[in-house]
Amino acid sequence: MKILLISPSNCDLVHAVSVPLGLVSIGTYLKKANHEVKILDLCISHQSVRKVLEEFEPDLCGVSVRSTKQVSFALNISKTIHKKGIPVIWGGPFCNYAPIEHYFDTGVIDIISFSEGEMTWLELADVFENCINLEKVKGIAFLKDGEVIQTPEREFMDLNEILPADWSLVDIPKYFQYIYGANRLLYLYLSKGCPGNCTFCYNNVFHRSCHRRKSLDIFISELKELVEEYNLDGFYLADEMAFFKKTDLYDLCDALDNTGYNLLWGFQSRIGTLSKVDFQRAYDSGCRWVDFGIESGSRRMLSLINKNFPFDKVETTFDWCKEIGIISMANFIIGFPGESVDDLQETVNLAKRISVTQPTFFLYGYNYGSEIGKEIYRSGKYKLPKKLWEYSKIDLFYNRLPNFSEIPTWDKKVIQGYFLWQQLSLEEYSKESKRFELLYKHVKTVLNRISYCGIPRIPEAIIKSFFPYVRFFFAAKFCKKTLKKYGLE
Repeated sequence: MKILLISPSNCDLVHAVSVPLGLVSIGTYLKKANHEVKILDLCISHQSVRKVLEEFEPDLCGVSVRSTKQVSFALNISKTIHKKGIPVIWGGPFCNYAPIEHYFDTGVIDIISFSEGEMTWLELADVFENCINLEKVKGIAFLKDGEVIQTPEREFMDLNEILPADWSLVDIPKYFQYIYGANRLLYLYLSKGCPGNCTFCYNNVFHRSCHRRKSLDIFISELKELVEEYNLDGFYLADEMAFFKKTDLYDLCDALDNTGYNLLWGFQSRIGTLSKVDFQRAYDSGCRWVDFGIESGSRRMLSLINKNFPFDKVETTFDWCKEIGIISMANFIIGFPGESVDDLQETVNLAKRISVTQPTFFLYGYNYGSEIGKEIYRSGKYKLPKKLWEYSKIDLFYNRLPNFSEIPTWDKKVIQGYFLWQQLSLEEYSKESKRFELLYKHVKTVLNRISYCGIPRIPEAIIKSFFPYVRFFFAAKFCKKTLKKYGLE
């Protein structure tokens, strides 16, 4: 069969942070099963979907929807495909975001694939090729005689046996990032899922709070191909929790040392899982940045969201990173349901107190699939959009949702803007980085996006791209009363 896998754009402008790793993995399995596969990533390409459909003539089309920002684009793409009479299959984290009937009310989605897609797609291809009953395929939902049919949950794959990614499915150089001294960096993964049960997170549904690890041999083989074929010089492990066991970290460090590539890399970690010695070992093998999800400086809020880590180790962990020379990032979320001004003050105080390189404040964004999201929905505090396309209005970064907390909306936006401007204007991160590197990176990314728009849309693109930075600057420099309230003068 001929199968087209599509990654919709994230916004009005073309931009990609990462290789669509899920689609590459699915495509790898389909190719090995002798199916013809094409990946169309509209985050890096402005090709016409209609033209691709006419030229490639696929039998099946998959649309990967990872966030609310992609919904309206995904629906437009699906309409175009549906008019051609080609089955449309949606997958990705967003498929757990809304009540299931909302997807089928659109009239342009034929099947929803939940969780991992490799085995599901192999079976779906077999179903459509041999006219087999769809109900035999686990992990999907579809309409039958006007009724939603949802098949049993699919078991997770054994990542130790996963096929090495076929990088020829995508144009690798188009995904290179410039960050913290690496000029040709890619987002990769070594494990999936997190054993935590944070009540605000999608992990509980999408990964069922299960942490699984890929074979290190397979990961290194993928890495070697990227270095030798594409001159990769850095990578970021986008795993929800990269090193659940310390031995996993040391195994990777040893394997990287043995390659002799001297790659720069970073990962996401959890407070309390690694010691100073562990971070030093990571640094010695090329690790230059670590991302921590702190979420809140209020013990009360941490308890409410079930974020369990040794709070007394927060400051020490960031001190270690600074002493070793690792760029540290602390992610905070403000505006949780029930969060007070006092809770926010504790978070601000912690962000000021720790030796963190880059504190980032996100505004709480509603997620129907999370425990908190379902509680908000049941309590009637928030009514879900009635149409699927309306989910595209939900921006999880800038937050255009009702304020579920007790914190004034203005205060949340000022605090977020203040800390974001601080990190954008930071002069130097490390020996490998350059002065104002993050600001330079952001400007370069914006200009790259604008180059795809065409001359008529350049004014609109400039306004949309640079307005957030103006807001951050305004919050940091002119909202003195609010900043004084939280001790940020």
